[in-house]
Amino acid sequence: MFDVQDDQRGVIRNRAYKQQISHFKTLRFGKITPTDLDAYIDFGNRLFVFIEGKHGDAQMPYGQNLAFERLCDACHNPPIRYAVSFVTRSDETLGEDIDLGNTIITKYRFEGKWRKPTRPYAKLIDGINMFRYIFMPNCSETFTESVLSKIFYKTLYTNLK
Repeated sequence: MFDVQDDQRGVIRNRAYKQQISHFKTLRFGKITPTDLDAYIDFGNRLFVFIEGKHGDAQMPYGQNLAFERLCDACHNPPIRYAVSFVTRSDETLGEDIDLGNTIITKYRFEGKWRKPTRPYAKLIDGINMFRYIFMPNCSETFTESVLSKIFYKTLYTNLK
């Protein structure tokens, strides 16, 4: 294990290795095969965020969708810990890097249900910050009123009530 310097957090350090495709040909168990997820964030063992990014209008295959449901639901144990899964889309040209935080939320899973954002172009970063604000009350980051307004009234909040 090693610590990552602050200016290197979130940066792909081994770009050539990231471009290698891992296949699962030898990991078949009948109809069961592995799936992947694009990102996972653990906020102090209190809030778990699972993220899958898709290109354009691509849908999650049945098995991957089921895996996200089961993983999210199994980790969700209020009031001790909360879990949310986001599925996002991007339209970047093949070969361009994707800023995952600015991808658009197409659906999210919370409390055992898939939901749609109330705003059609809600960004992933806003969705994550909304859940942080609600379920991480002792978060060291201070959310300004303009950020809160953006998070609550233009993103997902009305779907949680």
